[in-house]
Amino acid sequence: MEEEELIRRADDDPSSSPSPSSPLGRVLSTLFASSPRHLSASFSRVDSSRQKTSRVLLDDSLYYLRRYARDLAEKGEPFDHVLVPMVEHSLKFRGSKHLRQVLMILDWLFQDEFLFQALLNDLVDIILRKEDHYFALGWCSLTSALVEMAKNDTENSIGKSSQGMENMELERVLWEHLDDLIILVEKLQSPS
Repeated sequence: MEEEELIRRADDDPSSSPSPSSPLGRVLSTLFASSPRHLSASFSRVDSSRQKTSRVLLDDSLYYLRRYARDLAEKGEPFDHVLVPMVEHSLKFRGSKHLRQVLMILDWLFQDEFLFQALLNDLVDIILRKEDHYFALGWCSLTSALVEMAKNDTENSIGKSSQGMENMELERVLWEHLDDLIILVEKLQSPS
């Protein structure tokens, strides 16, 4: 019951994520609502050509998200408007098949080495900047799913060195920030 109240409160907080009426909010809503099969097909279409070849809503959403993320990375700005909705979605749908879309989107963005480094570092930085129990739980849910996905990818991709390197990088970044994460957990556990 308490978790439902936290979710409702977070939904009512306009600063928590982009508004569904904003372009980024519409893009993320479209991507989160898509089926994994359609999302996967759209990744293939978008990756196979640098030019837009179709006017499919899902493809356009992916183009927009990648361009938005690249702009943030090039400017050195935080990825809060991208990562916060992903974290919130991860908490709302933890343990369900709907979490898969977020993991697929992150995995797709991670294919770009420049975005991979920026997103991964900001994924750790964002939890250190936000002092919200609800957000911390969502972040743990998302990070746990990413680590599990990396473990499964490593087991299933013997001989695919790029995925192995990305998985090692994920582990390295989390390991480097382990002290900060432990302090954060202790801080969140202490009574306020």
